[in-house]
Amino acid sequence: MDWLSRQLISHSAEIANEHRLFEKLILNLDGGVAYINQDMVYHLVNPVFAQMFGRKPEDFVGKRLFSVVPDARPQLGPIFQRVLKTGKPYTSKKFPLKYTDQGKSHVTYWDGTVTPVPGLDDKPGGLLILCFNITDSVLLQEERNRKAAIVEDSFDAIIATDMTGIITSWNPSAERVYGYSLDHAIGKSITITVPSDKTHELLDVLVKIKNGERVDFFITERLRQIGERFAVCLAVSPIRDSDRTVIGASNTIRDLSERLESLAPGVLAQLRSAKR
Repeated sequence: MDWLSRQLISHSAEIANEHRLFEKLILNLDGGVAYINQDMVYHLVNPVFAQMFGRKPEDFVGKRLFSVVPDARPQLGPIFQRVLKTGKPYTSKKFPLKYTDQGKSHVTYWDGTVTPVPGLDDKPGGLLILCFNITDSVLLQEERNRKAAIVEDSFDAIIATDMTGIITSWNPSAERVYGYSLDHAIGKSITITVPSDKTHELLDVLVKIKNGERVDFFITERLRQIGERFAVCLAVSPIRDSDRTVIGASNTIRDLSERLESLAPGVLAQLRSAKR
C-alpha cells in the first residue's frame, strides 16, 4: 500500500471517528436536536427532540417532515418554510408546542433555533433544529403568578417574613389594615405590627414554624401605624424553598375590629385580655 492510500485511509478513519463522537454528543445533549436533509427527511434525531412529541428517535429517522407528527405542521411548517426561503435562522422564546399523544392533547414550551444548513450553491439544503424544554419553569412561573395575584387581590392582609421576622412581602390589604406603606414595611421587623404585650406570641409561632407546623386561626390583637390596637383573626404557615426547607412564614390577618365592637363589652374585654 502506497503512502497516499495510507493517508486516505487514516484520514477517512479520523473523519469516521469524529462523526461518531459528534453523534454521541448530539444524542446525549440536554436539548433537543434534529437534522432534516435537503429532501426534508429526518437524518438525525436525539431522544430529547423525539420526546417533544411523545415519540422515540427511530420513529423519525428516515421519515419525511411532519409525516410522524402531522398535527405539528400548522405550528412549525410556516417557520421551517421561512427559514428555507430566506436562509435566515429563526429563534423562538417560550414557544408553545401542542401535540396529541395516544389521544391526549399536550402543551409544552420550548426555547429554540432553526438554522439553515447550506446545500449546493450555498442555498439552504436542510435544517438544524436545536431546542430546550422549559415547560417546568414556565408552569412554575405561571403558578407563582397565580399565587401572587391571589395575595395581591386578597381582602385579608398577607405578610411574609423570613425566619428572623423581617418583612419580605406586604400586600395592599396589609397597607390598608396597618397603615404602613409597602416601602415602609419591607425590611422592617414584623414586631412593628404587634403590641408589646403580645410579642410572646411571635416566639411561640416561630417555634412551630421552624418545626414545619402551621398555626391555625386564632383571635388576638395587632397594632396599626397610628398606635391603635385592633382585633384580628390570624393564621401563620411555613414558607418552604424548592428543597422543602422552611425559610419563612406567611401571616394571614383578618381585621375583626368592626365585628367585635358590636359584642358586649364584657366579651370584648375578655377577648382582648386573652393570652396565646
